[in-house]
Amino acid sequence: MIKKWLTISNLFSGLVLAVVLMLALNHYSKSLVLRGLMDIGFYQPKLTQPVKNSDPKDLIPNLNFKSSDGRVINLADQKGKVVFIDFWATWCPYCVAELPAINDLCLKLKPNPGIVFIMIDVDNNLGKSTQFMAKHQYSLPVYTLSGNIPANLTDGTTPTTFIVDKRGYIVYRHKGTADYSNPKMLAYLDQLVSAK
Repeated sequence: MIKKWLTISNLFSGLVLAVVLMLALNHYSKSLVLRGLMDIGFYQPKLTQPVKNSDPKDLIPNLNFKSSDGRVINLADQKGKVVFIDFWATWCPYCVAELPAINDLCLKLKPNPGIVFIMIDVDNNLGKSTQFMAKHQYSLPVYTLSGNIPANLTDGTTPTTFIVDKRGYIVYRHKGTADYSNPKMLAYLDQLVSAK
C-alpha cells in the first residue's frame, strides 16, 4: 500500500504543495523568491523623464519625519535636494525583497549631499525597524511619519516609493517592489540632482 503512494507524481505534488505553503506562510521565503526574480531582471522601475512644469497636485505636502534618535526632519527643509521616500514594513515580503537594492543605491549616493533617503516605517515602530536594519547590515535611515499619512500620497500599499525633485514635486511614484539597484535609477537620480 505504501509503495502505491510513493510514486514520482505524488512526491512531486507533495514538494510543490510544501513550497506553496512555505511561500504563503513565511514572508521571508517569499522575499527571497522576489529577490531572485529581481536578480534575473524582473521588477525593474519604470522611469520617465522628469516633467519641468509639474502640476500643483504633484507638489508633495509638508511632512515631518522622526528618527530613532529623536531628530525631526521637515520635508520643506529638504527643498534644493532630491528626496527618495519609501513606505515599508518589516513584515512585508515585497518591502524586504527590495531593501538590498535600495541599500545598494543609498550607499552609491551617500557621498552626494544633494540627495536624501527617508525610509518610513508604516508601523511607527522605530525600535523594531531600526533593529531590522542593523540585523541585515543596511545603512538606510529609518523614520516614522509625525502624524497621519495624507490620503492623496499613498493608499496604504507597501512598499510605495516616491522621488521628490529639488523643487518639491513628486517626479516618480511606484507601488510595489522594484529593483532600485538598476543603473538606470542611479543615472535618473544623478540627473535630478544635477538639474538646475
